[in-house]
Amino acid sequence: MPRFKAVKTLKRCCYRRIALSFDKYWMKDIDKTFYELPRLLYILGPFENLTSEMIQSLLDALVQEKCLKRQHFMVLIQQNLTQLDLSSAGMAANNDIVVKTITNRCPKLMSLSLHGLSNISARALADLTTQLTDLRTLDLVQTNCNDQVLSVIGHNCLELSQLLISQTKVTNSGAYSLCQAFCADKGCKKLKKLSIFTTMINADGALHCLKNLPSLQYFGFDDVCGVIELDVNEKTNKGEELRPYELRNIVLHGIRLFHVTEESVVLSCRWCPKAMEARLYYKVCDDNILAVKQLKHLTRLGIGNNDGLTFENGVLPVLKEIGHQLLDLTLADVNDFDLLAVGYWGRNLQKLTVLLSEENEMNLPTNLSGVPVDGRGLLFTKLSSLEVAYPMIDTVIQKSAFIVLMKNAKELKQLTIQYVTWVTTELFLEILEENPMRKLQELKLVLCDNVDSEVIHNLVHGRNDLTLMKLQKCRNISRQECESLQRYAQKQNMDLEISWS
Repeated sequence: MPRFKAVKTLKRCCYRRIALSFDKYWMKDIDKTFYELPRLLYILGPFENLTSEMIQSLLDALVQEKCLKRQHFMVLIQQNLTQLDLSSAGMAANNDIVVKTITNRCPKLMSLSLHGLSNISARALADLTTQLTDLRTLDLVQTNCNDQVLSVIGHNCLELSQLLISQTKVTNSGAYSLCQAFCADKGCKKLKKLSIFTTMINADGALHCLKNLPSLQYFGFDDVCGVIELDVNEKTNKGEELRPYELRNIVLHGIRLFHVTEESVVLSCRWCPKAMEARLYYKVCDDNILAVKQLKHLTRLGIGNNDGLTFENGVLPVLKEIGHQLLDLTLADVNDFDLLAVGYWGRNLQKLTVLLSEENEMNLPTNLSGVPVDGRGLLFTKLSSLEVAYPMIDTVIQKSAFIVLMKNAKELKQLTIQYVTWVTTELFLEILEENPMRKLQELKLVLCDNVDSEVIHNLVHGRNDLTLMKLQKCRNISRQECESLQRYAQKQNMDLEISWS
C-alpha cells in the first residue's frame, strides 16, 4: 500500500502547540499592554534566544496551521537572526511594516527570501538593503524590486553571492548599477548566482553583467549563449585577450536574442569548460551540437526543438562521448529518436524527459543504436524520474523500447506520462507485474485515454511510496472512482492525495 501517515515528531508537535496557542498565551500580555501602539520596535520575550532555525520552524508552523498574523513578527523577529524565509508567509508578511522590522532588528542577517511578496514597496526594499550589508543570499523574485533597489544593493551589499530578481521591473540601468554602483570599487563583484529571467534587462544589460561579474557561475538568463557570442566577437574585434568563463550553466532559448547564430553554441562550449548544465533549444543542429562533447563536467543536458537536429547524427555522437556522466537528460522534438540508445549510453541517468510530437519522424531500423538484445536488462536501472510525451502514432519500435524502460526502472520515484494513447490498461498491468514500482512517490497521467481505473486500484492497493497521484483528462477514469479511492486512502490512514481533472 502507499505510504501511511507518519506520527509527528516531538519537535513538530511542540512547534504546532506553540503556534496554536500563540494568541491565547504568548501574545496575551503584549496585546493587552501595547494594543494601542501603532508599531512595536523591539519586545523582550521568550523567543529572543532561539536560533534562526527555530524561529524559521516556528514561522513555518504558524503558516501550516493558518494562524500567522502580522503582529506575531514583532516577537519572533530577533537581532540574532542570520537567515529568514518569508516566501510562504503570505499576506501577514506582505507589507512594509514587517520589512522595516527586519531592517531595524536583524543586522546579522545573511540570507533573506521575500519571494512573491509583491505588496512591499521599493522604498522599503531599498532601506532594507541599505542596512543589511552582510547579506550573502537575497531572493526578490516577484517583488517590487526596481533599478533604484539594485543601485542600493550594488553600493551596500558587497558580500552578496546570490541574487534572484526574476519577474521584476528592473532594466539595464539597474544591471549597470548592480555591477559597478556609483564608483569602480563598488558593485556586487562576488556574485556567483544571478537570476534575471522575465525582466526588462536585454542583451546589453546581460552582456554588462557577464563582463563585470568575474565570479559568476550561474547566470539565469534566457540566452546566455547569445551573450557569450556577443562578448567573444567584441573582444576578438578589439584584439582583447579571451579567457574562459566561470559559468557552470549555458542556456539558449532564442527568447531574448533572436539574432544569435549557430556559432553561439560552439563558442559557449569552448569558453565555458566548467559547465555542468546545458539547455540548448534554439539554433541547434547536427553540426554545432557536437561541441557539447568537450564539456567534461556536464551532468545536466537539454537539447532539441530544431528542424536541423537528428538523433543519429547529432544526439547519438554526444551520448557516446559524454552519456556516461549525464544524470539529467531532456530531449525535445528530436527526429529518429532511439530510446534504447539513450539507456545504453546514459547508464547513470537519474532523470529523463522525452517530449516528442506527431511531426517527429520515427526511426525505421530495428536496431539503430547497436544496442545488444542481451544487454537490455541493464538499461535505465538508476532512473528515478521519468517524463514522456510521445506522438499519437503507434510504432512497434518505440513501444517495445518504452516497455524495456518501464520494466527496468525499478528505482522510479516520479513518473509522468502524457499523450501516450498506446499505453493501455493491459500494458500498464503487464509492466507492474514485472516492476511493481515499490519506490514510486508521484504519478501523473495526462490524456492517457486507454488507461482505466484498474491501474489506479492496483497502485493504491499495492506496495509503494505513493503520496501524490494526478489524473488529467483520462476519459476511462471517472471522478467518482478517484473520490472513492481518496476516501479509502483516508480511512486507511494513507499519506496519499488523488487529484482528478
